[in-house]
Amino acid sequence: MATDNEVRDVIVKAVGRSLFVWAAAVVLSVSGGEALAQGAGVIAGRVTEGGDCPRPGVRIEAVGDVRRFGVSDRDGRFRIDGLPEGVYAVFPDLDAFRERERRQVDPRREQSVDFQLDHTLYGTVTLDGQRVGGRTVEVQLDNCDPGQCRCVRGRRGDATETDGSYRIENLPFGTYRVSIPGEEVHASDASVVLEDRKWISNEIALTPAPGPITAGPPVETPTWAR
Repeated sequence: MATDNEVRDVIVKAVGRSLFVWAAAVVLSVSGGEALAQGAGVIAGRVTEGGDCPRPGVRIEAVGDVRRFGVSDRDGRFRIDGLPEGVYAVFPDLDAFRERERRQVDPRREQSVDFQLDHTLYGTVTLDGQRVGGRTVEVQLDNCDPGQCRCVRGRRGDATETDGSYRIENLPFGTYRVSIPGEEVHASDASVVLEDRKWISNEIALTPAPGPITAGPPVETPTWAR
């Protein structure tokens, strides 16, 4: 039969083990909470083009101590979370739009960054190889969905300078029909695709109008055929 001293020793050891397990649980809980707090930073924003039209499906990367990414949704919004505290370079994963925004991530608040992905169409208008001014270059999205058509707001035009140069800005990506009112544009210049380049050159050659039909000299009937 155990003595009183032996019973007290068993109780003390049991309590000691319980206290140790409890302390370990507290330490793990605290360290886990700290780890969670360290990885709770968020960078969020919106990707637009053509003014204020959303651009879905664009991968946005954040590169710092870790590398994370988010993809813009149908409204152009993206969110990158789980970022440890630190400085991050944030940019679209597109060759032509890789300007990097720097953000200091702090788990206590969300960082915001927006990207505007506008395209610019430019070039010159020529007639018989000579630059001509005073024309209005118009573009219209071809076979666009309702969202894209709304972005370009119907037709957009830009009058050429005296040297025949033109530039049309704030265009969303897509395939465009190019026209000049009252003129016939050469078929190879009448369509242009704006993809992931910021600046797209399109030289426009006008087809000369046919001249008036003039009568030729009278044809005399040979004597032998009279």
